Order: sequence, then structure tokens, then C-alpha cells
Amino acid sequence: MKKRLTILFVILMAMSMLLSTSMFSFGASAATTKTGTVTFENLPLGAVTAKIAIEDNEYFTGVGEMGSTTTKEIIKDDATGEVFYRSTSTADSGNGGGHYFYLQNVTAGKYTITITLRFSEGATLRAGKETRSRFSTDNGTDKVLDKLYEEATADATGFKTISFSKNLTKKYSYLRIYNHFTTGGMVDVKEITITHEHQFENYVPNNDATCTQNATETGTCICGEVDTREIADTKLDHTFVDGTCSCGAVDPNAVPSTPEAPADEGGCGSVIGATSAILSVVLLAGATIVLKKKD
Repeated sequence: MKKRLTILFVILMAMSMLLSTSMFSFGASAATTKTGTVTFENLPLGAVTAKIAIEDNEYFTGVGEMGSTTTKEIIKDDATGEVFYRSTSTADSGNGGGHYFYLQNVTAGKYTITITLRFSEGATLRAGKETRSRFSTDNGTDKVLDKLYEEATADATGFKTISFSKNLTKKYSYLRIYNHFTTGGMVDVKEITITHEHQFENYVPNNDATCTQNATETGTCICGEVDTREIADTKLDHTFVDGTCSCGAVDPNAVPSTPEAPADEGGCGSVIGATSAILSVVLLAGATIVLKKKD
């Protein structure tokens, strides 16, 4: 009997561990960042006069024409095979033009923007201008990100990578890269990456502790992403019924029950029993003899 109880206890504990690891993965956290990268290898080469859709991207939905003083085109470098988005100044006046990137999911929060680009050799900036990037809303409200270049003449060192971080307070629909070079000046964009860094706060308890798992709490980023984390040392006490918890744990303080006395197989009990049987036979025989004499 004891052997059977031991086997049953081991089976229950194994099932409990399996459930706790497969069905209840407490403490799992959401990714700390989300990234969208746009390159131009899969876009059609040639002039860009309208929006070109970008499929299946976390933050970018398309690239498109912007500004009347620049021409835009998707160019492939025959020598290197690289593809990039080129903006060429066609006039020295006006606010300038440049690259136009349509966005999605760019809500409030902290973002890191990395742009890989190059300027044409000898390109000169318009007086009092700079090449810069910014986020914009549908109604034109802008958040300037950074000045990409503000010297008089661009260098010819090839592609450079510029990275900067900004905290946004609203949702933006466009990312613009302005080209303010004089006529003939070109800006080639090779790649843009936007990474949102989640900032989880206002954690709320989930009240989901058990006797085998700690409780969890869930926080929310301003972008809507959630993170659930474990709260240390919050397991509940076991609830024992007849010395066993529903999780399979055994009460270490349980008082063992008194076992039943085994059947007597010998000793004094056997002697007394045998003597009683002999006396019963003798008395029965005596009674029989007395009855016969009376007859």
C-alpha cells in the first residue's frame, strides 16, 4: 500500500511541474524594442512622382515625391549594385524638397532614427539652410529630429550613418529628409531604421499567485505595448486537505494515522483461543453424558 501511495505522489508532482512550465509561463516580458527598416532594393527603379508602397514593414508604408525644387528617383549604382533613393536640387530658391517617407505605428514615445546617406561631391548648401530630417503630422505639425549637414560644402567620403534619438509626444505620419543644396546638389539615402524603445510604467498587479507560482504585474508603454513581469516571493501558502495540497505537496506537519492491529497468528492470544475451544468441547461432552444417565 505504501509503495502505491509513493508512486501516485510522484505522478502528481510530475503533472504539476508540467502544467506550471507549459500552460502558465508567468514572468514573460514583451520585447523592449520594435524596429522598422526601409531599403530600396525591391522598389522599381526610375523617377518617383507619387507614393510607392512598402509592404509588411513595422513603421514604413511607402516613399514618395516631396517638394517642387527637387527631383526624386530610385537609382542603382552600376559599379556596386547598391540601390538608393536620390533627391537632386533643381533650383536655389524656396524651402527645398527631398525625401518623403510615409509612416505607420509611430505613436508617442522614445525613438532612435538611423539614416545611411551620402551627399554629392562639392554640393553647396543654400545660404542659411541645412539638410535636416523631421517627423510631420497630417496637418504639417513638425518635430525636427536633427540637422544632417550644415557646412557650406558637402564632403565626398561616401555613405555615412547618422543616428539620433527623440522623445515624441504625438502620432506622426511622415518622415522627411530635406535637401537644401544648391542646384545640382544630390542626397542619396541608402537605408533608414526607426526603433521604438518601450518604456513600461504604471504596473498593475494581476492577482494571479498560486502556491506554485509567484504573482505577476503588467505595465503599459505609451505606444500600447504591454509587459508582464513576475513579482518575487509572492507564492501563496499550500492548502492541505487530509495532509495533501491540490498541487500535490504533502503536509510536513501531518500526524500519521494509527495503523490497524494485525490479526493474531500466535502467542498468548492463540493459546487462549485454543484453550477456550477445548473447554467448549469438554463441557459439551459432559452435558451429553449427564443426559444419558438420566435416561
